[in-house]
Amino acid sequence: MVQRCSMGEQVHAAEGALVSSVLATLTCYCVVGGFVIAVGCRSALGLGTPSSVSVEVLVHLPAGRLFTTDRWADYVIYAKPRRPVFFDSRNDLYGPELVKEYMTVMRAEPGWQGIAAKYAFAVALVPDNSPISAALAASAGWRLSYRDATAAVFVRQQL
Repeated sequence: MVQRCSMGEQVHAAEGALVSSVLATLTCYCVVGGFVIAVGCRSALGLGTPSSVSVEVLVHLPAGRLFTTDRWADYVIYAKPRRPVFFDSRNDLYGPELVKEYMTVMRAEPGWQGIAAKYAFAVALVPDNSPISAALAASAGWRLSYRDATAAVFVRQQL
């Protein structure tokens, strides 16, 4: 008995699978390329919140436990690797309670002064036009030591 060879059918099926695989791979490359372009153009397009702080402000940071924005903390960590910061953009590592405390201070909500005392912040590098900047400026326990168009540096007064 002679069996009919289906080699042609198998080759045709393999070609179809190969074409599908190539198309799927090209689609993935296009999607990833789109994300890379979007991230690269983000600042040029003005998307997202500005996170830039002047390089000069780092010169005006006295020693002590630093409170700053999560994004600015990333820059401080990069520019001054030995300078400890309270909180940075890896907020998923800190847990919800610490994130809540950070947000309470950033928004200058009731209780922010207790949180600042709890963590013994000695220096605050904050956006100049932020609620916490206004609250620190109005607080008798803090004094402004530096300000530019973007940031303000406050230092806790010694008791």
